[in-house]
Parts: sequence; C-alpha cells; structure tokens
Amino acid sequence: MKTQLKSYISLVIENRLNKDSSDNFRQVKWFENLGKYIKDAPPYYYVHFSDLNKVGINPRYNHSTPFGIYAWVLNSKFFEILQSNPQRFFATDRPCVHILESSVGDEETLFLDQVGPAEIKFLVEWLRTEGMQYIPNFPPSLAGLANKPEELLRRIVVLAREETARLATSYPSGKLYWEILEVFCNKDYKLWRKILMQLGYQGVVDISPEHGIIYPSEPMQAVYFSKSFLTQITTLQNPSSNEMCGKGEDPVVSTIAHLAPEAGATLEPKFIEKYWPKIMGSSEKTKQHVLISLLKTGRSEFESKIRELLKNEPMLLYVLAGVMLGPQNKLNSPEFVEKFWNTYKDLMKSRLLATQRQILQNHFKISA
Repeated sequence: MKTQLKSYISLVIENRLNKDSSDNFRQVKWFENLGKYIKDAPPYYYVHFSDLNKVGINPRYNHSTPFGIYAWVLNSKFFEILQSNPQRFFATDRPCVHILESSVGDEETLFLDQVGPAEIKFLVEWLRTEGMQYIPNFPPSLAGLANKPEELLRRIVVLAREETARLATSYPSGKLYWEILEVFCNKDYKLWRKILMQLGYQGVVDISPEHGIIYPSEPMQAVYFSKSFLTQITTLQNPSSNEMCGKGEDPVVSTIAHLAPEAGATLEPKFIEKYWPKIMGSSEKTKQHVLISLLKTGRSEFESKIRELLKNEPMLLYVLAGVMLGPQNKLNSPEFVEKFWNTYKDLMKSRLLATQRQILQNHFKISA
C-alpha cells in the first residue's frame, strides 16, 4: 500500500507539471531570452536561480567553498546542456532567473582557465610571506607544521597536486591553484574568501566544461564575494518552476519556514499571529515549511492556522502524505498520523478523491 501511495503522489506531481502547447511556447521563448546573453569570452554574463526576486549572499550559507554569490557562466556549453538537461545544474527549478554581469574589472576576477605557473608561484610565495597570519585550524596531518612555513607549504602543494591528479580537468593549473587554497584554508569558507580578496580578487570564474574546479560536480560556475561586485541586468520568470517570481519573502517568514524540528517547539502563537498575513502571501514552498514547523510543535493553539494553510493550499495535503511516508520522524509516527486524520478528516474528505482517501486509510489503518 505504501508503494501505491508513493505512486499516487508521483502521479499528482507529474500531472501538475505536464506542459501544454502554450507552456512549450513559453519554454522556447524563455530560452530565446536567455540565449541573448551567451558569451564565450570574458566579460561573461552569469545566471543565478533563486526562490527570491533579489540577489544576495544567503545568510544561512554553510558550504565548504568560499562565501559569496554563486551563478552559472552563460556560455555556449552551459546553454547547450541547460536546454537538453535542465536538472544537470543545481537550483534550475527555482522561479527567479537573474541575469548578472560583473561590476569589477577583469583584473579583479580570477579566471581559473587563465592560471599558469607564474600565478601558482606568486600564490605560494604570498602564503609564505603574508598568509601565515591567517593560519586556520589545520587537520592533524598538518597541525605540527604550523611553525615551519617552508615545510608546511611544501606539504600543502604535495597534497594539492595529488588532488589535482585525482580528478582531471581541462585546466590543471587552475585546479592546482584552487586546491592549494582549499588545503591551506582547511575549507574554512570565510577565510578562503578573505584570502582571495587580499590577493586582489573580487570574484572567481570557472569555465571547466566537465569536472568543475570551484566544486567538482558543478562545472561552469562563478562566485563573487559581494552583491556590490555584480550588476543585475534583468530577472526572468522560470517556466520550469511551479512558483511565481515575486517580490521576495520577509526574512522573518523565511526563518519561521526553515526552523529545525527541535526549534519548532519555541514558536509562540502571538509571534505567528503577527506574521501570519505575510506567511499566507508567501510561496507554496514556504507555506509547506511553515506548516511542518507548526505541526511539529504539537500545540493545539496552532490548529486553526494549520487548517487555514491546508484550505489555502490543497496541494499541501499531498506533501504531508509524502512526509508521513518519509524517513522516521515525528510526523510519520502512527500516533501523529491518526491524530492528524481525526483532526483534519473533514478537509481530507472535501479535498481528496474517495480513492485517494481510501489509499491513506488502508495504508495507515485509519478508520473513515
């Protein structure tokens, strides 16, 4: 029965995403608009996919690459792959498509395909003379060399060369440069950004067509270290997304939407009441996260808000069904499922087809 329910959820989503002829026309038109910005030599244009109609550094950024704004390089190779396989690139299902260009000169951008032995020699020398003041918490294999800069850098270069050889790229010198910084910074994304800016760079561009240098699974990528280093040319609506590109959601609403399960219990009714109008005006995805956060509190005070969300966004019923079938968590326990059904079965009956209700009832062994 679990398989039946999964199949049903997949079918609902598939039907919702099916394209008619007008959708296909919009898709073609969108690619035509995007194609206007293709360039195969710097200065490039870049494309940044986002849930919000604004460009900036995500305050919740916590990755092992330099802190900044990431975008795809709009060159011929990227465009070719995007048209044939949009899912190849991260975030291409998001509603807002921002076309960007650098607002700093090429001399302030590190083009990894243009790095050669001279740039690598300069980097190692700079780290030896200037970079030692930024020494991070090295892993055990390097920690004992913190007071021996010559030996430390020799070991770092050896490790970087080994990693460069492990995954071939079109630009091995650029890869080696990047690996030296990665090992030196021990993947500290704020330090990595700081050192690159100390070296005079406000951004990094990687046009590797297969294995990326900035991040191996993400070729043809760029990162700029501040919004002020980019100019927003235009924003397009992504026809592949189910959401509309709006004005951007309130940061407090976004925080509520992404609260961790353990933080959900701290939500207060007065706080939710204050931001409720903005929550109701937010995207379906945000409402989904808010709904799950409210449900995880297990507090009866939120029942009316949960009911309002479910009436406003019927598709959330299907989302919840998927959550209930997911990995073990508070929302897929038999006790929660039965309580949810008993509390909201009137909505279930009005919003779901009889066959859909039957699948849920049979799977969870719930009485009608």
